[in-house]
Parts: sequence; structure tokens; C-alpha cells
Amino acid sequence: VVWIVCLHPSENFIDSYPTKMFEYMLAGLPTVVSHFPTWTKIVNHHQCGISVDPRISKEIAEAITFYYDNHDTVIQAGRNGKKAVQENYNWQSEEKKLIELYSRL
Repeated sequence: VVWIVCLHPSENFIDSYPTKMFEYMLAGLPTVVSHFPTWTKIVNHHQCGISVDPRISKEIAEAITFYYDNHDTVIQAGRNGKKAVQENYNWQSEEKKLIELYSRL
């Protein structure tokens, strides 16, 4: 199974952190995401997904086909994504940043 988070480029999405992407990663599923800089950086750094231009259906289809043809990559990307959320993208790790911000204010 591969999850797709391909939102069209709009001001609301480009610099956001999509909750759904992290939920899919935590579930151990590789993702196909819009090629926004923040999202691309996350999936590339953690090797847990593929970023595509959400307006080009051929790119989305090629990413899905790649995962369909590469079962071992699906498993490893899923593990990588789950580990990334458990170690980096969770409330415990964000708590420190938030407390730091409050103390500076």
C-alpha cells in the first residue's frame, strides 16, 4: 500500500506540514507527496517517499508503479517513515521547541 498526499500548490499548502503525511509515515506506509520544498526534504532525508508534481498525473502514476514493482523498497520506506515520526515528528520532540519559544518571549 502506498499513500498519496498530492495537493495542488497553493499558499496554504506549500510551507505546511501535512498531518496526513505524518500519519501515513507512522503507519509504516511510503508516501507519494507534492514536490513542495518542505515535503520533498522530509521524504528524501528519511527515504520514506517520493515527491512529484501534483499537477502531472504521469509523475504520480510513475511513483505508484515504482512502489508496485519494488516491494522491498516499499517495506524499507515504510520502516524509515515510521522511525522518522517516532524520533523526530511527534509532540514530545516538538514540545522542547515550543517551550524554548515561550521562554524567549
